[in-house]
Order: sequence, then structure tokens, then C-alpha cells
Amino acid sequence: MQPSIRQFWEVYAQRMRWSAEETRQNLQKTVGYCALKLIHTCYESIQQAPAMPPHSARLLQLSLNMLRSPDEAIRQVLGL
Repeated sequence: MQPSIRQFWEVYAQRMRWSAEETRQNLQKTVGYCALKLIHTCYESIQQAPAMPPHSARLLQLSLNMLRSPDEAIRQVLGL
């Protein structure tokens, strides 16, 4: 999946005509938004659950890691 993500991002940034710095900054913002969306999705999925499923706990941990270290998430999660 990472090659597809890389291809999409490169074409998107090119069509937006961003500089290298703008591309980097926008990618960091995007990673932050993705982390927040994961938290939101997790919260929605556990509304009626009596306990937090392990899958939800892993999503929350991934979100925290992405927010704490966006550059590392860019490399390890997205493969960029």
C-alpha cells in the first residue's frame, strides 16, 4: 500500500505546485489530521462497547505515535 500512497502524494504535491518545504509542511499536517481522524473513528466504534477492544487500543496508540512523531510516521507508516 505504501507505494500507492507515495505515488498519490507525489502527484498531488506536484499538481498543487508546492515547493519542497510546502510539501513537507502539508504532509506533516496531513499526518496530524489522519491521527485525529483515527481517534474520532475509535471513539465512535466503542460507544456501545462494554470495554475497549484491543483493536481500538492499538488505533489509539498509533494515533498518539503519529501526533508525537509525525516525521517518523511519515517514514514508517506512509513509507514516504
